[in-house]
Amino acid sequence: MYPIFAFGSEEQKKNWLPRMAKGTAIGCFGLTESDYGSNPGGMITRAREQKDGSWILNGGKMWITNGSQAHVAVVWAKTADGDDEGKSIKGFPGPEGC
Repeated sequence: MYPIFAFGSEEQKKNWLPRMAKGTAIGCFGLTESDYGSNPGGMITRAREQKDGSWILNGGKMWITNGSQAHVAVVWAKTADGDDEGKSIKGFPGPEGC
């Protein structure tokens, strides 16, 4: 729930937080990658902001607990190239049924 609270839009917070608190919606957290495990500094997934303010994510995640059952996912990606320390990492709450 915290990633949606911290990184979600107001609309996403209003939609997901009450449902998750009641246990009527399940969320998952996409951080782990095959080559870097849960090391955010090594992650290769990238997010690029588009001219219209939307984001395109490119990469792969694995070993996501509840991933096949979740109603919403927060996927983590770097927003800058050459960021070996992970300072550009951002969480992206995905759409319903992702």
